[in-house]
Amino acid sequence: MPSYQRGLDVYKAGQTGLLRLSWDNGDRTVLVNPETGGVTLGWNCAYARRTSSLRPSRARPSILASSWSGWPSTGVRVDRVINAGGIPQKNDVLNQVYANVLNKASDGARGDSDQPGRGIFALLAAGAYKTIEEAQDAVCLPLRTVQPDPKPLRSTNSFTHTIAMCIALGRRDAEPVALGRVLPELRKIAAQARKGD
Repeated sequence: MPSYQRGLDVYKAGQTGLLRLSWDNGDRTVLVNPETGGVTLGWNCAYARRTSSLRPSRARPSILASSWSGWPSTGVRVDRVINAGGIPQKNDVLNQVYANVLNKASDGARGDSDQPGRGIFALLAAGAYKTIEEAQDAVCLPLRTVQPDPKPLRSTNSFTHTIAMCIALGRRDAEPVALGRVLPELRKIAAQARKGD
């Protein structure tokens, strides 16, 4: 298991007590707002002695925050989710969180290759394959389906708070949001997760 993934699986949903908005490079998905910046709520003294930004306790909330980009908040029906790119190939926790958040089976590429697409349409144009499906079967990594957990991630309210914070802090014209409840709720969620509730 790669070092950046080690320990991610030991945390239950909400257990870290952190809420993260992963806008370190602006929001390029749902809000399409390049003026946003990364935000983390819920820090306490226990985190002061931890220096690595890739610690599992910090990475897990970042994965939850990134799943916001796939949330069907616009009313668009989602029938199938495919997690593309190199990270889903190597990170089982990410694939599981996405499946839980979207409450849909998610397909992710299985393999160790980080190579970009191999030009399926170029292969078609060159006559190497007759159909897109035939080219995909020949050159794409096989997919591995991840089912959502029976107890969805949203039941912890972590995701509800993530959505509220994304909208409140990501849009200039956002309606006011009661922020005073967020930190106590994060602590409550973390305590319940540690007890196994």
